[in-house]
Amino acid sequence: MIEFSSQSWFDDRSFSGKASSVFYSDPKYFKFDDDIESRSLKVSRATLPGISSDLLHVRTTGHDISVVDEQSITVMMPVHGKLAVKTAGREYQLENRSSLALLPSRRDTRVRRGEFEWFEAYMLKAPVFPELRDGLLASDLSDPRLEIPSSDSTAMHDLVQYVMNVLEKGLDKTLPVNWSTLAELLLDEHIRAMFEITLKVSDEFGSSASNRTVLSAIEFLRDNFHRPLRLSDIAAAVGVSSRRLQTSFRSVTGETPWSSLTSIRLSNARLRLLNPRQDETVTQIAVGCGFSHLGRFSQKYKEKFGEFPSQSLGKSIRTSARKSE
Repeated sequence: MIEFSSQSWFDDRSFSGKASSVFYSDPKYFKFDDDIESRSLKVSRATLPGISSDLLHVRTTGHDISVVDEQSITVMMPVHGKLAVKTAGREYQLENRSSLALLPSRRDTRVRRGEFEWFEAYMLKAPVFPELRDGLLASDLSDPRLEIPSSDSTAMHDLVQYVMNVLEKGLDKTLPVNWSTLAELLLDEHIRAMFEITLKVSDEFGSSASNRTVLSAIEFLRDNFHRPLRLSDIAAAVGVSSRRLQTSFRSVTGETPWSSLTSIRLSNARLRLLNPRQDETVTQIAVGCGFSHLGRFSQKYKEKFGEFPSQSLGKSIRTSARKSE
């Protein structure tokens, strides 16, 4: 069951000593923006015990905060205003509908509302789950930023906003009892789809040419999985020969480019099946994810997820919501 809470603070005195419980990090410093006369902060939090993750909806007149986060992957997704994050000697600036994913790290964050009444952002705090821990330990963590394809970050932003909107408006009380379980399942799938390949290929290969080739190819595949692709298309996109591409994939991931493409397509199909558009069918989703042979798609999907596509579609959170209306 998802646990939901919402709290508000006005000026820095009322917030003192409470940042840890709000942001689920270790705050070393917090200060409201002195240029704002009426200062406030509102944080809504959804705790998802089934996947040990938290969703946050932050609205603030502006603040500076320094945190040490040793446990979580953090994804910041601003809606209104500007965000500047300094970590490991680098600075990242974000505005509306952009995102930043960070491994456990120490960071200084400056939040400003700009021309808006509030700075507003959604955040995801996810654990470094066991399947990824080895990849993290083998990675070069001098830069804690995780590269996420724009399509994945947009999908995560939309899903987190949807779940928080349901909870903040109390709409979950009108939905089936299993709604929260399905929401957790879908969020878990999104988290794993976003990070598993990125972390899988960082490693003992360091900054080798093969590693860079595979990273570039995976980025291309994740942006173009819905298109009919040939091996030569992928190779041309990253500037190597087809043979070099295959050799690089085998040495870095232990897979072929086609296996990686199929995995990406299946993960995206699952996300769409669990969160479909109005009246969307299994066939439409399969074709939209690049599968032309529906029987093979169904077989591969069941091998990977333990159920048929139609079963996933039948238990989607949006389908459950519509049935309750």
